[in-house]
Amino acid sequence: ALGPGSGALVALLRAPPAGAEPLLLHMLESVLDGSLPTSQLVEACRGWYAASGDVKVLAPLVSVLSKVEVMRLMPLLLQMPGTNLKALYKKLAAPQTLSGQQVDPMFGAAELLVALHNIDPARDGVPLRAVMAAVDTALHSPETFPQQVIAQAIQQMEASVPLPPLFMRTVISALKIAPKLKPFGAELLSRLISKQVWLDKAQWRGFLMLIENSQRTFFPVLLQLPAPVLERCVLGAGGGGEPVLKRAVSLQLANWASSPENTMQVLLPVRKILDTVLAQHQQEQAAAAAAAQAKEQAAAAAAAAAAVAAAGPDIKAEPEEAVAAVDGSGSGTAEVKGEPAQQQQQQAGATSLGAAAPAAAVTDAGGAGGGDEEFQLDFDEDEE
Repeated sequence: ALGPGSGALVALLRAPPAGAEPLLLHMLESVLDGSLPTSQLVEACRGWYAASGDVKVLAPLVSVLSKVEVMRLMPLLLQMPGTNLKALYKKLAAPQTLSGQQVDPMFGAAELLVALHNIDPARDGVPLRAVMAAVDTALHSPETFPQQVIAQAIQQMEASVPLPPLFMRTVISALKIAPKLKPFGAELLSRLISKQVWLDKAQWRGFLMLIENSQRTFFPVLLQLPAPVLERCVLGAGGGGEPVLKRAVSLQLANWASSPENTMQVLLPVRKILDTVLAQHQQEQAAAAAAAQAKEQAAAAAAAAAAVAAAGPDIKAEPEEAVAAVDGSGSGTAEVKGEPAQQQQQQAGATSLGAAAPAAAVTDAGGAGGGDEEFQLDFDEDEE
C-alpha cells in the first residue's frame, strides 16, 4: 500500500500524468491523513505547485510548511472551493499528532486571527467577502478561538496604526457572540477615544454602530467624548457624510444622562448638547401633532365637500321649486311681469285728466297706491 514515504507516489507527484491530477490529489489527502509527510514528498508537492499553481497540491501539507509559505498561500486557501476553514484553522493553530508524534502548531490562535485581519483584498487579490467569511468562521470556532483568544487578538490589533479595516466589525461580532466580553469592550472603547478614533471614518462608524447595537451598555463611554465630537455625532452638526448616531439612540442617551440610572457627572458643555437633543425632540413632537391635526381637518373638509357634491342636484333644484310654488305653475310670474303695463295704463289715465288739475294729480297718485293694493289682492286670489 502507498504511504507518505512511498517512492512510487513521490515519482507520480513529481511528474503527474495528464488527466490523473484529481486522483493524485485524492491519494495525497488519504496518505497524509494523520501521517507526517517525508521531506521528499513535501518537495515533490512544492514542485508540482510551482508548475501548476494549483493550491490544492499544498493544502494537505499546511501543517508542515513554513509560516512564510502559509501566509503567502493564505489568500488562495481562503478562496479554494470546498475549503473546510475550521479544519484549516485547527491544523494551523492547534497541536497535531502526526505519525504518533506531537507537532506544535505553526501559529498561536490569536496570531492566526490577527493574520486573517492583515489580509489586504486589494494587495492580495482576495474579495473582501472572502476575508469577512474567514474571520466570521474563526469567531464561531470556539474550539480553536475561545473568548480569551479573541480578546487577546483584539488587543494586539488595537496597537496597529492604522487599525485593520475589519477591526470594529470583529469587535461588534465578538461582543455579540460572547456577551461576557462587554466589560472588555467598554475598556476598549475608552482607549479608542483616547486615540481619537473619530479621525478614522470607517472605524468611527463601527464605533457608533457598536453603541447603537448595545442599547445603554456603552452610554458612559459616550460621555467621555470631547464636547465638539459628541455634538457632531448626536446632533449631526458635522455634515459631509460624517457618521452620526441614530436619532432614537441620541434621545435615549439624553434621557439616560439625566436619569438616576446615570452615576457619572455630566459636564456643563455636554449637558447643553443633550438638552438641545431633548428640545429638538419636543419641537418635532409638536410639529408632528400639528401636522396630524391639519391632516384630520383636511380629511374632514374633503368629506364635507364630497357630501355637498353628492347632494348637489337636489340643492340646485330648490329655487325653481320655490318659484313654482309661489306663482302657481308660472302664473304668478306672469302677473309680476305684467305689473309695469298696468301701471302704465293708470299713469296714462292720470295724464289724460290734464296737467292743470294738481289735486286730481294728487288723487291719481293715491290711485296708483290703490292700484298696488289691487295688484296685491289679485296676487292673493291667484294663490287661493
